[in-house]
Amino acid sequence: MQDVGPEAYRARRQVLDRLLEVLGRHGYQLIETPVLEPTELFLRKSGAERIAQMYAVTYRNREIALRPEHTASVLRYYVESLQTEPLPLRLAYAGPVFRYERPQAGRSRQFTEVGCELLGAPGPAGDAEVIHLAAEVLDAVGIRPRIVVGHVGIVLDFLSRLPLRQRVRDWLLWSMERLRKGQPVD
Repeated sequence: MQDVGPEAYRARRQVLDRLLEVLGRHGYQLIETPVLEPTELFLRKSGAERIAQMYAVTYRNREIALRPEHTASVLRYYVESLQTEPLPLRLAYAGPVFRYERPQAGRSRQFTEVGCELLGAPGPAGDAEVIHLAAEVLDAVGIRPRIVVGHVGIVLDFLSRLPLRQRVRDWLLWSMERLRKGQPVD
């Protein structure tokens, strides 16, 4: 964890403001959740690596943790306060998160996480909205995104519906993988 001086703070604040402006334009409402939450909230969602990185303590007979990410807190807030709201619900957040990681260049144990959750938007339309939003947010801060979407299950399902022998399906998968890597197909 480290201090942030005036110049770095201004630069960080400009980036944060741009990100939040894009999210707001798309109907994402900014919320704020506590920095300290019951440890159990994060244990349910997190894997072993994230659990090992948590700052957790017992205070007055309660297990509490500094949030290692926002999603669990946002979902808790939804369950406790927003279940009667019409879906889809668009929520955005920005704030510090804490992870006890091995110190290394460019990484800090406290950092600002900005993100959003699209709740109750089923299917490809919701996925497309979030992917489009990710590209727009990156573009707003000068990062030219290159987004590649793929899921081998879709390809396997498509190929299974074609009247092809398994050997031909295997060759097609092998060829697609080589083409993806920029390698020639013999």
